[in-house]
Amino acid sequence: MKQIMKILMVTFCMLNFSIIIFSGILDEFVYILDPDQLLVSDEMALNVLGMYLKYYEDGNIQFKTIADQSRTHINLYLEPDDSTILDILGGYQKGNEKDTINKIEAALKKYPNSVVVNSIRVIFLFNEYKNTKDIEISKAILSSLDIITKSKGENPFCVYYESIIRWDLSNDKEKEFIFSNLEKIFSFYSNNVKILELLISKAFELSKYDKIIQLAQLYEKEPQKSETILLLIAYSYNYSNEKEKARTIVDLLIQNSDKKNILSKSYELLGDISDTYTQKKKNYEISLYYDQKNEDSLAKLGLLLIQHDMKNNIGLSKIYLTKALIFDPDNEQIVNALKLVDHTLKKRNFIVTYLPLLIILVVILFILYKFLKEEKKIENGQQ
Repeated sequence: MKQIMKILMVTFCMLNFSIIIFSGILDEFVYILDPDQLLVSDEMALNVLGMYLKYYEDGNIQFKTIADQSRTHINLYLEPDDSTILDILGGYQKGNEKDTINKIEAALKKYPNSVVVNSIRVIFLFNEYKNTKDIEISKAILSSLDIITKSKGENPFCVYYESIIRWDLSNDKEKEFIFSNLEKIFSFYSNNVKILELLISKAFELSKYDKIIQLAQLYEKEPQKSETILLLIAYSYNYSNEKEKARTIVDLLIQNSDKKNILSKSYELLGDISDTYTQKKKNYEISLYYDQKNEDSLAKLGLLLIQHDMKNNIGLSKIYLTKALIFDPDNEQIVNALKLVDHTLKKRNFIVTYLPLLIILVVILFILYKFLKEEKKIENGQQ
């Protein structure tokens, strides 16, 4: 009897072990979050998922090709929902997002509580949400996140996406709470670069520049860095009066980036850091060369021109400030600067246009007065 019990116990342990290994392996994605980290995972199924997601993000067909070729090595031990979602991602092509979302929705009906199906649903819906800010899409995302959280507890994936969705709908006090929750999840997953990047971007929105500088020490150790995040760090150094550190980052971005928006904001910051009028003007102009709709560079150049020489630059300054106001209509500094410019131009127009006319009119009236006076004298003399 004891021998039978031992055999049963060993069998039960082996069964449990196999379940741990082979059950829902792709669910681990919610703890990793970053596709780049999936690529270096020890688990091939996660590598494949990472390659499909990299293809979705970057459009590099090589990721998809390798993922398709690797599928044969993992199909035997995948759970049905894992296999279904990889089939859907394997059939995805750039431009057929709507069709892929429909397939994911169909899979969700079959596997409503699947962590991986809900996760991939969130990723595809989130890209739609970014472009539309549609409330119904945000509700669908939050619904999937709730299902994942109930299954896996608090995790980086859910905190990341829920923070972004709720941030858009929150006031300043609520944003502070969301930020605190991000800090908490980062304390448990301090190697998660996506959470770190989100912390930096939200800290920037809350003007927590000291916090960003603190997080920058961790971020500089990351092998793959976002140019957008580096730019936020550079601006934070500048706002904290650490201009040389800001300049170092900006110089690096200018040398290596091929993105026009990054180059535009980099030259804008370089203009802020510059000491002379000539340097500032040149850098703001280069910034606008890369992005003519950069409202900050438009406003800064417009203000710089009138501060340096209002008399000669006022017309050009008004052009830049008016363009800036089109792209940023709520900017009070631009509104006030334009009021000053308009007031000055009205005075100038009065002096240039109406004052000469007034003087001519006075002269004519004076001549007429003198003429009438002389005529009256002649008449009186004749009498």
